[in-house]
Amino acid sequence: MAKYIMNILVGLLLAGVAFYAGAKVKERCLLQLPMYKLKENVKLQLDPDNIGELPAGSTIYEFDEKGETTTYIVVFNLKNRMILEPFKSEKKNLVDPLDAYIE
Repeated sequence: MAKYIMNILVGLLLAGVAFYAGAKVKERCLLQLPMYKLKENVKLQLDPDNIGELPAGSTIYEFDEKGETTTYIVVFNLKNRMILEPFKSEKKNLVDPLDAYIE
């Protein structure tokens, strides 16, 4: 009986260590991506009616590269989370980038 309890405790301990290690790896993934600073302002466009701007000096992280197009990640702080709407995608791990360009 004591061996059975010991096996359960060891199993729980190993599961906890694996969970902690996985969380740390996920936390560090963004920090290991190539990082750049924008030299110029960049226009961001969702559609013809929704155009914004990312200012020069912004830090961006390289996420993916396919042919001539590179996808970047931007991290920002937002105090008013009331403007956010929860979104669930049918596609797992959906990446839906905006178009960016310089005028």
